[in-house]
Parts: sequence; structure tokens; C-alpha cells
Amino acid sequence: RRRAVGAAPHAPARGGEPQAQADRCRPEPGQGDAAAHRRKKSLGPSRRRELVPELMRLFGCSQRNAMRVANVSQGSFFYKPVKKDETALRMRIKEITITRVHYGYRRVHVLLRREGHPDNVKRV
Repeated sequence: RRRAVGAAPHAPARGGEPQAQADRCRPEPGQGDAAAHRRKKSLGPSRRRELVPELMRLFGCSQRNAMRVANVSQGSFFYKPVKKDETALRMRIKEITITRVHYGYRRVHVLLRREGHPDNVKRV
């Protein structure tokens, strides 16, 4: 921007930087020891599932009481994960990518969809 003729140049700010704040009686300066106040990571469902038989063996309690102590619902305790066999899909993806080098995952997904694979693009 242009200044008007005869205008005074910009004056520096008065007073400089503000004074530093007082220490506020903390042991060390910084973020207030944020890491020390973090909660411990809770156990996941699979680890809690493993904990139930161990509680039953150690304390001789029933399965229901052990599940209550470990905070595991019956549905979570008896759940068996189902892993889908994807070897055929993997082999077909490799065949497509070897023959059609320039195809990306979206185009490979379209070809798989045409062949009848029901899997979505995230699996490809």
C-alpha cells in the first residue's frame, strides 16, 4: 500500500512485550504435567474374555461372578470371531494386477464386482 504524502511512518508499539506471568507455585514450568494425569488404558474385550477363566481358577467363583468382576457381558464372553477365507480373492487380485499393471484399486474392484465378488472396495 502507498502512504499519503507527508504521512508519518508507522510508530513501533509502546511498552514492548508484556511481562511474564508468575510461576503460580508449580513445581516445573510447562503444560502442567498433562501426561501424569492420564488414565491407564482399559482392557479390550478379548483380554477381559481371557481374564474370566483365570478369575474362576484363582478365586473359585462362578462364571457369572467372574464375568461381573471383569465387566464382561455374556454376549462378549461367548462371542467367537468369524474370519472369512479370502485366499481366492487375494489370488484373483494378484492375477488382475499382474496382467493390468496400470489399474488402481478402484478399477480392480470394478472388475471383481463384475466377476461376482461381493466384497467392497475397502477389502480390495
